[in-house]
Amino acid sequence: MEEISAGIVFRLLDHISDEIPVNLISKPLLQRHHFLGLTPDDSEYLIWPSGNQSHVLQLLSTEPFPSQEHTEHLSVHYTADKEHLLAHVRITPELRLVFLWDMDHKDWRYHNVDTMPFPINSYSNFNDAVAVYSPDDFLQEQSHEVHVSGDQDEGDDSYWNAYSQGDDQDSNGHLPTAKSNDNLNSEDAYWARYSTVQGTADSTIPSPLPIHRKPAQSISADSNQIPDRIIIPPDDFLANHVDLYNPLEPPSPEALSRRLEALSALASTQLSQPPSRDPSSPPLFDESPETSDSDTASPHISLSEVTPPVQPEPEMESSPPKPVADEFVVVNAEEDQEDQAQQVLQDNIKNLYKLWRLGRGKSCPEADKKLFLQNVQRALEDL
Repeated sequence: MEEISAGIVFRLLDHISDEIPVNLISKPLLQRHHFLGLTPDDSEYLIWPSGNQSHVLQLLSTEPFPSQEHTEHLSVHYTADKEHLLAHVRITPELRLVFLWDMDHKDWRYHNVDTMPFPINSYSNFNDAVAVYSPDDFLQEQSHEVHVSGDQDEGDDSYWNAYSQGDDQDSNGHLPTAKSNDNLNSEDAYWARYSTVQGTADSTIPSPLPIHRKPAQSISADSNQIPDRIIIPPDDFLANHVDLYNPLEPPSPEALSRRLEALSALASTQLSQPPSRDPSSPPLFDESPETSDSDTASPHISLSEVTPPVQPEPEMESSPPKPVADEFVVVNAEEDQEDQAQQVLQDNIKNLYKLWRLGRGKSCPEADKKLFLQNVQRALEDL
């Protein structure tokens, strides 16, 4: 890194009214030319956008430039930050050229043109500006080497041997460490720490050895020990099988037959089990055996004992005689159970007919009923 020379300034002044060579333009300004498509005919070719842009262009076209014999008219100041180092060269009393230091090519390249005076935070001494400027690579290579005492192979062996000590090592055992070196500075000592054996995250003691479990005894090919097979009957897979109703796909004959068997089994179960009764409610009929003993009170109470006798009305010839309900009507339980069985059978036949008719599509209901009755009659004849 060096100060800007007068030769670079005069070489630029020779091309400032024409197209500037690419090797004299800074990278940011060259990218601006590329993306905006700027040419030497454009007013923004030499200058970045600013409030005094038109005044600067007017001075460039009217002010005379110094010749190479009068280098004493050139005055240079520098500005710097952590990313850029700029050189401001005064070419006229009112104009200055700005050059940018290129880290890749290690030279000064044209960047901008502006009016005088120099920026307030500029330095007349080049070294003062370099002290503020820092290159892009934030971590410079160290000029000295770090030497860690001890053999590298010995350190690796000590690291792995720490895990092979097992339970024989007491809790107060010492870990192998690198020998200290008093000549190391603080940064060297920081990196030297990585040559020592490190324990676990929460302890300086190495992690315990993994527990080796005995492998399971494998059955050889010559062995006669064959594990018993578990045979699952196929009916167990269909224990919770439920036929889903799909109106677009009518049930198959096998499905209809299976549903009919299920309905028949349900009907037989309901017939074999009488309807349950709430134990807290009193029985409607007397479940005790009938006796002819006159001393035993009858559970049936006559209406004549509770209400006064009703006077009989004169009978009409046109109306039949009406029986007088002087006591509770006793219902025959066997007949009621028979009626229930008939009702269940009729409901099952209706449901079976509806299932069968789903697969018929659009057809005449009367014709379907006749066909269904014929099929039922044929099925009964085959019994």
